[in-house]
Amino acid sequence: MMRRRDLLATGAAGLALVLTACGGGDGRGERAARGPRPLTTSEAELLSTVRFLNYQHVRGQIRAAVPAAGRTVQLTGRVDWNTHTGYARVLVPGRRQNILVRWDVRTAWLHPTTTGRLPARPPRSGWQHRPLDPRANPIDAVLLLALSLGTDRPANAQLLRQGGASRLRSERLNGTPVTVIAGP
Repeated sequence: MMRRRDLLATGAAGLALVLTACGGGDGRGERAARGPRPLTTSEAELLSTVRFLNYQHVRGQIRAAVPAAGRTVQLTGRVDWNTHTGYARVLVPGRRQNILVRWDVRTAWLHPTTTGRLPARPPRSGWQHRPLDPRANPIDAVLLLALSLGTDRPANAQLLRQGGASRLRSERLNGTPVTVIAGP
């Protein structure tokens, strides 16, 4: 049986890997040779538990490499699973000006920035907003995925399995073994 701390660590590593997997990878994951398959009962229970523990933990860090418009965009920030909001810096290769993004499940607020780090507090003004469109914008898909990794109660593991959740592969991320899961 995994302890709460181990599940939280698994959840944090899983979040980084899932976001990296959606974004095409950042070069730090080592792929193991196993193909997609349905989740086992214990894998479905782990997915359910990790999402619930993320919610209880309230906040987490995110990092992703997202292919968009012919470039790999780097996204680094944080998510609050209780309020379903996030705040991140988006670095676009070859551009002097990058973007700060705040988001919730419906809207992204964008702010230009030239800083190399995510400011501790978002700027007070200068934000433009737009609806999130995960079908047209891969960055929006990653933003929504990050919010979905925390739920206020454990999901029914059997329903996760019936909903098409699958184990894609095992990898090592910065030396930590992780499992990549595609879920409903």
